[in-house]
Amino acid sequence: MLGMDFSRLRSIVESTYGLGLGSGRVFFVGASTDRWFVEEMVNSKLDGTVKTTVDSALSACESGRGDVVVVLPGRHTLTSAAVLPAGTRLLGVPGMREATIVISKLGENGLSVSNNNCLIQGLTFNVNGSKHGITVTGLRNSIKDCAFERVSGTPHSYLMVDGQAGSKGVGTRVADCFFGSHATTAFQLASDANDQIADVVIEGCIIKGATNGVLLPVHNFSEVIVNNNVFTHATNPINNTAGKTGDGSIVCHNYMGVANTDACASATFEPSTAWVGNYSVAGLSTADPA
Repeated sequence: MLGMDFSRLRSIVESTYGLGLGSGRVFFVGASTDRWFVEEMVNSKLDGTVKTTVDSALSACESGRGDVVVVLPGRHTLTSAAVLPAGTRLLGVPGMREATIVISKLGENGLSVSNNNCLIQGLTFNVNGSKHGITVTGLRNSIKDCAFERVSGTPHSYLMVDGQAGSKGVGTRVADCFFGSHATTAFQLASDANDQIADVVIEGCIIKGATNGVLLPVHNFSEVIVNNNVFTHATNPINNTAGKTGDGSIVCHNYMGVANTDACASATFEPSTAWVGNYSVAGLSTADPA
């Protein structure tokens, strides 16, 4: 691949994802064994820099500069529990989600999104048993059009938004993702007695999981929107067993394609959480699950 091809790829990424890459630098990640990629590493290009691992590309990003990491199709194993700098966008090539796989380091969690204003889009993540895939503790972060499966064993969760220390996880947006069936919990929301999860939107996803599809916090939460998702496989598509309040939250227009009469771990939502227009094997329900 020539330098001009990288420039063209940058234009495709910009136009397909609707991103203005602006002044941030662009890093392309590919396999070091590819002949064309090795050749490009020694060539100076105006349109981006090539790296051989996702970790090295993220390490080269500068916080707040708006850098972009474009992961090329292939299998990419993390060398650590990598952290996205603030304002960084980690993207796959448009239309190549299933062919672009980011694998957690053996025995480690996957990516940490502990900074703010990051975007992850168009990638497949393979997660280790007894670990979390992506952990979000920063503010105003988005995960879009990603797929999550296991490496082996049973992951704790594919995606966790963790608000257990301060106002973390606020403003998280998750859309158009696929969560496989092998993790104990596909999507976990965590909070503690002092700190709540707030302003989280989960929409347009296919959500499996082994025990839980979406696991709501064991403490109170607010403004959590679970909208227009398809839940399959999990014993508890939506688990709110702690019965905590969810001020301003709504579970709406979801399809529960599993053999649960309540589709909600026999939990009762408080009046502060609306349960509207959800379909399940028991039919259309506009009331709180029994």
